[in-house]
Amino acid sequence: MSIAIDTRTILNTLRPRREAVRRRLASLRRGVRWRMLLVGVAWIWTALFLFAAISLTADWLLRLSLPVRVSALAAAAVAVAMVARRRLVSPLLLRLDDLDLAALVDRHCPGAAQRVASVLQLPALIEGRASASPAMVEAAVLEHAQALDRTDFRSAFDHRGQGQLLKVLLTTGLIAGVFASCRPDVARLWTRRWFLGSNERWPQANYLSLLGLHGESRLLVPRGESLLVEVDAAPQFQRDKRGWFYLGGRGEPLRISSRLPRPQPVAPETVVLRYRPAAGPAKQANFTRIGDTRFRYEIPQVSEPLTMSITGGDDWFGPIAIVPIDRPAVSSLVVRALRPGAARPHPSPLTEGEGAAAAPPHLSPLPVGEGDYETHNTEGGDSQLLFLPDTDLTLELTASVPLSAARLQVKGGSAPGLERRDDTHFTAHWKMRESQTFELSLVSQEGGLSSKPYFVSIGLLIDRPPRVSIRSSGVGRRVTPQARIPLALHAADDFGMTSLALELEQTLLKDEKPATKTDRVALELPSFTPDAAPTDLDEQPSLSLAERALAPGTLVKLRGQAIDNRAFHSSPLAPREESQPNHSSPLAPREESPPLREAIGGPQTGSSRWLTFQVVTPEELFYEILMRQRAERAKFAAALETAKTQTGPLAGVVSAEVAFGLVRKHQVVARQVWQVANHLEVSLTEMALNDLGSQQARDLLRTNVIDAIGQLHAEPMSRLRAALEAVAADPDGAVEPLAEARELQQEVVDKMAKILEQMSQWENFVDVLNQLKAIVKQQSGVLEATEAEKKRRTRDLFDD
Repeated sequence: MSIAIDTRTILNTLRPRREAVRRRLASLRRGVRWRMLLVGVAWIWTALFLFAAISLTADWLLRLSLPVRVSALAAAAVAVAMVARRRLVSPLLLRLDDLDLAALVDRHCPGAAQRVASVLQLPALIEGRASASPAMVEAAVLEHAQALDRTDFRSAFDHRGQGQLLKVLLTTGLIAGVFASCRPDVARLWTRRWFLGSNERWPQANYLSLLGLHGESRLLVPRGESLLVEVDAAPQFQRDKRGWFYLGGRGEPLRISSRLPRPQPVAPETVVLRYRPAAGPAKQANFTRIGDTRFRYEIPQVSEPLTMSITGGDDWFGPIAIVPIDRPAVSSLVVRALRPGAARPHPSPLTEGEGAAAAPPHLSPLPVGEGDYETHNTEGGDSQLLFLPDTDLTLELTASVPLSAARLQVKGGSAPGLERRDDTHFTAHWKMRESQTFELSLVSQEGGLSSKPYFVSIGLLIDRPPRVSIRSSGVGRRVTPQARIPLALHAADDFGMTSLALELEQTLLKDEKPATKTDRVALELPSFTPDAAPTDLDEQPSLSLAERALAPGTLVKLRGQAIDNRAFHSSPLAPREESQPNHSSPLAPREESPPLREAIGGPQTGSSRWLTFQVVTPEELFYEILMRQRAERAKFAAALETAKTQTGPLAGVVSAEVAFGLVRKHQVVARQVWQVANHLEVSLTEMALNDLGSQQARDLLRTNVIDAIGQLHAEPMSRLRAALEAVAADPDGAVEPLAEARELQQEVVDKMAKILEQMSQWENFVDVLNQLKAIVKQQSGVLEATEAEKKRRTRDLFDD
């Protein structure tokens, strides 16, 4: 029993010592945990501070994009978490029992761990069933406890390191606080960019804006045309609804906090454009400065989608999609015209009941065969649009794409307004007053592209009088009373003609005063319908003076006249009756046909110039023609003499120079001979039309002279020219052509002499005929005088 009591007493004696050591170790444990907490917080704060500093610096300098910032923020979060786990969480989760703390103290105070273990663990040897001497245990515990009392557990802490950690925390915290206080805008902007996902830019010196982009994220451009990209380096910032500074024209809006000062852009030195086609390598080009703050670059012929980015100074934006689209164009342009007074179309089924609101009444389709509505399609642009005054015009436009607007413009005047029927159809209605050229401009709904200028010219049609021309052939200005005058009459009019006639004016002296008589001879027109009068006529009438018994000395004036159809009203008159042709004379008078329709202002008459003829006696005109023929005979004789001079040079040796001279002279002779034949042909025609000479005399002139000259020109003279040209080409080797030329030259001279003789015989024959006519006329005059005297005497005899 005494042993048990002694053991409890010893344990009770040692308990205060043990508790004192445990309290000291507990105090040490709190200090260690505080130190680990301080170190962990310092590590985490330092990591956050470094992240903030590095991210701020990198973002300021490199202007990191949102994906890069998100990735960096995620990496930083992982790194901070790892630091927190290693430097804070894991140390704080350590158990740190008494022996572990003793081992920590043992690093600075060797033997301390053994003493702590002895004080705390040796009493366990005498608890319960003792396995050791209580006295020895007590002595050892007391000894080690006394030694531990002299040991400073706080020496295990490095107080300088703790102070340095506090200094680091205070310094970095102070730096962050001072920066946030001095530059709160930067701190807030960094916070928004990194933790709120904002794309707000850091303050820049340069700000760029793409003109024409506005608030769109893509740029619609005309397909197949070059794109002129223009950048403004001094754009004006606007305030949005939240009060932020707002800058458009960049694809993605650029916003800057209103707490920052309003940006004052500075133009960069250069602006760079990078664009990439849908298929192909990227291209880079520098803008051209066109002003202090404007830059321009032209991308050639955009036919496929592009993406482009623009960089200048410390500003950039993009990529911006460039989408080529077709400009609005005119698919069809139809002009409907309703002539003044024309029959208006009947109501169409489209204007009654369902669908009546879709089309105005004046746009109703014209029923087939009803009304006088004319439709002109201007797509080809070849036909002229000409309309009468007061014509009701309707323009119908169909666009290739939906339109937001369509306008008609007239320079120096007012244009009719276009009425929208739907997105692609527009109409305009007006009354024709004057000639106008409309400029049509279209604006598409997609992209707001404007069409290329489209011009429509509409002219004022003036219904002119008919244009008539007349000419005669075969006779001169002096004709006989028996003359037949061939005429060629041409008449044309815009709307057709209803009448064509000849106006004949005769002037002669009566009682020594000029008396004028005018006749109008209607010509028969081809049959035509009431709505399709002929617009172009060619007639070849022949005027016979013998039927009019004109006396010599009469002045005859002749011209053509035509009456037009004129612009007509809708009330048709009765269709004209077909006139019966007069086969006795092509110029026989006939009743005129009434106009097709009630004309506006009455029909118009067009006249040709006057053809003037002087009626003379057959003897006078025959003598004049004979004088002309004698002049032609003199010309033919001169040509014969020239031809005779060719015979001598051909008889000897012919050089090239001589041969060329012979060719030229032969050409002159041939031309003179041909001219003589033509002039004789003209005079023969004039004789026949004026009934001069007998038929036998005219046949002799035709056969013996004119036809003979034609045969002479066609046969020997043509062959002679070919032979002379062969000699001129090779004088030394052309032996046969030279011999042939000599024979042909002699043949030409002989035939020309024979023809000249025939011309002289014909003139003698005509003289004989004229003398015979004169004798017959004289005898007729004597006979008439005798008969008159006989009648006078008989009358006198009965009177007596």
